[in-house]
Amino acid sequence: MFDNILERRNSEPHAIRTKALCLLATVLVLLSIPCLGEEVQAAEQLTLDLTPEERAFLVEHPILKLGVGVAFPPFQYVEEEDGRRLFKGMVADTVLLLEQRLGVRMVPVWDVTFAQALDMGKAGAIDIFPCIAWTPERAEFLAFTRPYLSYPLVIVSRDDTTFIGSVEELHGRKVAEVKALATYSKFINELPHLAIDFVFEKDTQAMLEAVSFGRAEACVVDLAVASYVINKRGLSNLKVAAPTRWDETRLAMAVPKDRAILAKILQKALDSLTFNEKDALRQRWIGLNISPLMSPILFRRILLQGGGAALLVVAVILWWNRRLRLEMAERKRAEDALRESEEQFDLFMTHCPIYVFFKDENIKTLRLSRNYEQMLGRPLKDLMGKSMSDRSFAANTHSFSKIQ
Repeated sequence: MFDNILERRNSEPHAIRTKALCLLATVLVLLSIPCLGEEVQAAEQLTLDLTPEERAFLVEHPILKLGVGVAFPPFQYVEEEDGRRLFKGMVADTVLLLEQRLGVRMVPVWDVTFAQALDMGKAGAIDIFPCIAWTPERAEFLAFTRPYLSYPLVIVSRDDTTFIGSVEELHGRKVAEVKALATYSKFINELPHLAIDFVFEKDTQAMLEAVSFGRAEACVVDLAVASYVINKRGLSNLKVAAPTRWDETRLAMAVPKDRAILAKILQKALDSLTFNEKDALRQRWIGLNISPLMSPILFRRILLQGGGAALLVVAVILWWNRRLRLEMAERKRAEDALRESEEQFDLFMTHCPIYVFFKDENIKTLRLSRNYEQMLGRPLKDLMGKSMSDRSFAANTHSFSKIQ
């Protein structure tokens, strides 16, 4: 028992060092990406230049309806505060910037799921989907802007789930999914040969909870969404099991095809967003903390040029930082509990009124109660490791009261 405890204690620093080295290597990879030159300044000098036709459209449509669903944090989600529904997230803040540039109001359609919003879009009852991934099915009735958000798609599973190394290894497993999401379309269109037992949920939060609570074995989810929900909901038994063949999810804005001019307007508004504006949104909702050893300007340039790859690196660092904090807190609780248990055991062995000893498989002493010193007239340290047949014990075996 004591050997096992010592072995665990010795192995834990090695595990921490290994993870620290992985993080260091990841940071070095991030630092190895070359800096941008004049591109950043050029990107911030873009201005909005609408045609007369585009301006006329905005005058005719001062209020535009948004299809946002219910929950896709940290990108977009709906919350209630003081009886009022609020549209929140990185996309919600982006919409506010676009409203200022275009001089219109963009109003979410409340109390509909994303799947219902898509149906409304087909019927022309939704003007804009501010955060949506391209799929063949959606392209039949929607016109898209260029992607303006891009984050890695990963496989998330529980800590105790057997190894999953790729999307193909989800074959035969229970996988949580939302039918309205682009990931389900990817499974159906690109991997129809996989026999996956889908567990359908209403949104990404429910999808991650299904994995955490054991209703499903895994799910494929945007890493930024997974990190946000796991931290928010305290789903500490989840892990990133593997990357996916799709690398990342590209999120754009989309409008019904009969309003394709609006897609052009939105694209110009998105292009006009400055680097500082986009960086502020990332800082607020994704929480990319800059090391004090790295120049903030250099970090931003690295992040901008690295695109999705750089974001993946930073997200992995954030993920492992969180995992290490959880593990260290759990280890401290375990060590405190072990220390308290050892103190209580020492008190027992010092003051117990009966004679107690612990022996190994060779009947050699591992631990003796303090009263053996008085009975045998020898310090306990001289008796440790002695066989029970040793003459130091033989003369007094009639006094033993053993707990094994």
